[in-house]
Amino acid sequence: SNPYGFEEFHASWRTLFLPFTIFWLSKYVASFQTIGDESWEGIGYVGATGGLIFIVFWFRTLFRIVKTALSSGLKSFAGNFKLVDDPDLEPENRKLLTTSLLAGLAIGIFALGFPFSIKPELMTAVFPPIKQFRSLGRFAWAFYYVWSVFVFYLLHRMIQWAKTKRIGIPAYVIAALLLSMTFTEGYLHNLGIQRRVARGHKKISAAPATNMLSPKDAAPWLKNINPDDYSGIILLPFFHSGSENLSANSSKNCAYAFKASLQTGLPLMNVM
Repeated sequence: SNPYGFEEFHASWRTLFLPFTIFWLSKYVASFQTIGDESWEGIGYVGATGGLIFIVFWFRTLFRIVKTALSSGLKSFAGNFKLVDDPDLEPENRKLLTTSLLAGLAIGIFALGFPFSIKPELMTAVFPPIKQFRSLGRFAWAFYYVWSVFVFYLLHRMIQWAKTKRIGIPAYVIAALLLSMTFTEGYLHNLGIQRRVARGHKKISAAPATNMLSPKDAAPWLKNINPDDYSGIILLPFFHSGSENLSANSSKNCAYAFKASLQTGLPLMNVM
């Protein structure tokens, strides 16, 4: 009835727009903020390109809202204003983009804990079920994917607009620079993971890929078991990680349990 985590595990503008997960850039970010004031659960960094275009897009949108409202009046504003003003798009595609963008933004705001984080002790008392969302920050993933896809659409739109103004080459250069920033940050992000996992400068060797659903990769002992004779699978030593009410040390044999469950179709009683 009173789970832990609602007030702690949420996103913030920092976890969405600052590079916490990128080696050496994360050190720079940490240098001008209080250490530990952000939850890793809320990290959904959209990249420098995504952050820059986010600011430009919404400033432009605000300007267009004011301009449309003043020119057409408030009564006809709803009918004249289009969030995605691309004349080349079919109406259903424009509707899909607009709906996805607004939904992604709404989910991103929810990941921030708004409006419940303003007065959590009051809001959770008025609406107790909201506490069941133990980790609001995970909703930032939806915002991350929606906005990242939309960024590529906006870059395409910028190039199309530039062609009509006969400034296509500068637009291509700008787009190339922005995309280069994205790929560079992706490389640095993976480099940071490599350094953290290896705990030093040793390179991580690639683990062999295993298809857990492939019969040829099934463990020999699975061939002697009839799944119809059982209701579930429990791996010993027992592991159960992720619950507040019960916790047992995770086992190194998790892969065997997952493979057995996938191969037999039986539910796994262990949790990881």
